[in-house]
Amino acid sequence: MPGTTAGAAVRVPMTAKEQVELVLTTAALVVGLLTLVKAVNEYRRQGTIKRIEFFLEARNRLKTNASFQQIVQLLESDHPDLRDVPMQNKIDFLGFFEEVALLVTSRVIRREVAQYMFGYYALKTWESENFWLLAERPERPLDKVNEPYWVLFRGFIASMTPIRDKLLAGHVPYRKYVL
Repeated sequence: MPGTTAGAAVRVPMTAKEQVELVLTTAALVVGLLTLVKAVNEYRRQGTIKRIEFFLEARNRLKTNASFQQIVQLLESDHPDLRDVPMQNKIDFLGFFEEVALLVTSRVIRREVAQYMFGYYALKTWESENFWLLAERPERPLDKVNEPYWVLFRGFIASMTPIRDKLLAGHVPYRKYVL
């Protein structure tokens, strides 16, 4: 037949009802996507707030615990009075750094932030001679190298040392110092 194209699609105009349905479906899709984006952003924000809370709580414990403060002051000069600090206080102090290590390994706080805020005293503890000696048990000092229950503390020290070295060398990637 003249004037007809075989196989050509015939375009039928949309009815008003179909146009309204298309507009409403598109609007619902846009609203759904915007809601999803907002939900994801809120989830991220809540995660950041939680990390900040964990971080501030840990920092507050280090600064307000009287036993920790005594140890911190003595660590500055590796004072011989560290030997007189009760073993339980030392264990609690090491446990604090293991909690920070758990926050790091759980990705609640970044390693760089943990080193910047807590690593100094963890490393001072590791490098101290007097911290590991006990006046109450001079024949058997604390064994920082072989004690199996301090593996997390040793791992924390191992991960903090290179970060400290970079920081002291002036290689500070500031973007990593965020929660």
